[in-house]
Amino acid sequence: MKILKISRIFAGLLLFTAVFNLPMGYYHFLRAAVILVAILNIFIELKYINKIWLVFFTITIIIFNPIIPFKFSSGVWTFIDILFGIIFIISGLSMRKA
Repeated sequence: MKILKISRIFAGLLLFTAVFNLPMGYYHFLRAAVILVAILNIFIELKYINKIWLVFFTITIIIFNPIIPFKFSSGVWTFIDILFGIIFIISGLSMRKA
């Protein structure tokens, strides 16, 4: 469970970093990293049937999906990155020890 906690906090920090003007490659990496963390966490949350986190991670996969990406303005992406970064970090810090 510690790896899940770390992965959630790491994804949150990556999302906070995305508010800076970085090369496009970073944003491709960000999408892939956030998707991987969300998929991993969906499988874990299915075990615990935690609907709130299941919904959050599913929405994350939809918004950050790299195959058919959403085209938002940079202002909207900044808001999304900050919001999802906060939620990822809260979800990581709120995980109980197993």
